[in-house]
Amino acid sequence: MRWLDIPGYEGHYQVSDTGEVRSLPRTLIMKNGIERSYPGKILSSNTGGFHRHVVLSGVPGRKPETWPIHQLVMLAFRGETPEGLEIRHLNDDKDDNRLENLSFGTSSDNMHDRVRNGIHHNSIKTHCKRGHPFDEENTFINHSGSRECRACRATYMRGYQRKRRAQLKLNKEDKNA
Repeated sequence: MRWLDIPGYEGHYQVSDTGEVRSLPRTLIMKNGIERSYPGKILSSNTGGFHRHVVLSGVPGRKPETWPIHQLVMLAFRGETPEGLEIRHLNDDKDDNRLENLSFGTSSDNMHDRVRNGIHHNSIKTHCKRGHPFDEENTFINHSGSRECRACRATYMRGYQRKRRAQLKLNKEDKNA
């Protein structure tokens, strides 16, 4: 396990490549001039909302801040998140903040992870909305990468072609009149 200082909190907090955050031993001078020593410890994390997070406080000149642990791991080990990218949990387990499970990527990369890991709301569907199975024979991948039901698509295309032929017939009759 490797520990690195958290940028902006050097000498106060460190994060490990396994996703643990610890405070370092320090002595603070209180407002009344009394010194108070704090031992270093592993911080407990909370799941408020979506990701595990910790509160970093007690740093002179900084207000307490809540940080998602995956952001701290990437900040310390990989640097700032590049513009237009986000931090991905490769296995989609938001509690797994190991460095090897984190990566920078686009929102689209994140969605592809969800499909690959079988947790995207559409990837877990076994049947289309009309009850046809999403099996190898009845499913095809369209130009945008989404699954489509062949039976429903064929029904749609027959109706579309029928309407198109009727429209062409009307246009032809209008020209002849």
